[in-house]
This record gives sequence, C-alpha cells and structure tokens, in this order.
Amino acid sequence: MDDQPLSVVENVGFRRLMEHLEPRYELPSRHYFTEKALPALHNKLRGHLQALLTDVPAFGFTTDIWSSSVCPMSLLSFTAQWIDSQFNLKHATLQVQNFRGSQQIV
Repeated sequence: MDDQPLSVVENVGFRRLMEHLEPRYELPSRHYFTEKALPALHNKLRGHLQALLTDVPAFGFTTDIWSSSVCPMSLLSFTAQWIDSQFNLKHATLQVQNFRGSQQIV
C-alpha cells in the first residue's frame, strides 16, 4: 500500500478513477472501513492468533523502533515469537504505532 488515509475513498479524483475502471462498482465510504471492515479483520486475525497460541507453552516478545524512506515517521512495533509443535519458528506483529521522539540510543 502507499500509506493513504482511509478518506482517500472519498476524494473526487479517486472516485472518478474507480468509476472509469469499473462503473458498476459501488465504492464503500471510509466509515464502512473504519466501522465494519477493519474491526471485522481485526477480530478475525485476533481469533486466528489466539488459536495459534492455544497450545504454545512459551513465547517471547520483542520491540523495535524503525522508519523507512517511504514512511517519514518513526514506528514502534511489538512482536511475538514462538516455536510450534512441528518445531517451526513462528512470529506475529501484535501492534505498530507512531513513535514520537528520537530513535537515537544513548
């Protein structure tokens, strides 16, 4: 994705582009995404992760602050790692949020 806000679906230019590409498609509003689609996706992923971790006896956590040339802000991430019953290393990103402040470690 290109880090556009959900409100991009309400921009006139974007709506015209979508209508040109597929006139029969009814573009959902940003409220649909914020109130229905994203919460449903969150619940689905949360349930999937809970099912994965049900039989895991132990797992570790890591955190990191990072940024990229694509994203001008710093991000703080929180991840979990574990080994499944087949001895495969697994991991999941639990949360990412904007980090205000310096990334410099003293």
